[in-house]
Amino acid sequence: MKQLVKGLKGIYVRSFEFSNTGQYADSDLDAIRKQLRDSSWKPIVEVHNKDENDNTDVYIKDEGDHYAGMAIVSAEPKQLTVVHIDGVIDLDGLSKLAGNFGIPDDIRSKTERKHK
Repeated sequence: MKQLVKGLKGIYVRSFEFSNTGQYADSDLDAIRKQLRDSSWKPIVEVHNKDENDNTDVYIKDEGDHYAGMAIVSAEPKQLTVVHIDGVIDLDGLSKLAGNFGIPDDIRSKTERKHK
């Protein structure tokens, strides 16, 4: 675990819960999405469920020889969460945590498929 976090500068989590649907607009996320359209950010997971209005996007900041950050944007009808991990990320090391700390068991195979 120590090895995984040694290159991190910070982990920032913002989560908002709303009492009713429609209290935030998709356009409220435009500033965040604009930053993630930078050429160094690459989408690695995109899950969009139009029926339930649930959207989750995971981006990795690719700096060629290493990953320098990760961003997760999860938008649900009554909840909005943005996570930004700033710093060097070791995806192989992260995959060793599979099945722990809420990390899915199959993260290694998903990561390997995306980067082949």
